[in-house]
Amino acid sequence: MPENIVLLFQPAYSPYINSIERFWQHLKKESRWVNFNTLADL
Repeated sequence: MPENIVLLFQPAYSPYINSIERFWQHLKKESRWVNFNTLADL
């Protein structure tokens, strides 16, 4: 492996490191009990 490449090992699931995981958590919490009649409503 070239010297200018550094491997960083992360856990398979790391919601505190990956910011999109926090976004999905917020989105799911806000829409958990909401019923959408059509795809356009979603």
